Amino acid sequence: MILNWSTCSFSYYLLSYYTKYFKGSIYTNTMLLGVADICATFAMRGLQVFFETKTGFMISFCLVFIVSCIYYIAMNEVVFVAI
Repeated sequence: MILNWSTCSFSYYLLSYYTKYFKGSIYTNTMLLGVADICATFAMRGLQVFFETKTGFMISFCLVFIVSCIYYIAMNEVVFVAI
């Protein structure tokens, strides 16, 4: 669990630090980061009601991995349309 805590803390603060390097307005990016943080807080609280802590973290990590892959594919325009 300490590795889990360290990874989450490092990622959270690193993402906040690198907000100024994202494309677009720094103010808009900061606002969206705050909205995403609030949504994540409520989502994790909801997961903790139904699952144990480890299971909730595993579900959230899998969800983040899937969304990250979709984002990566969409940003690199590697999407192939089946005809």
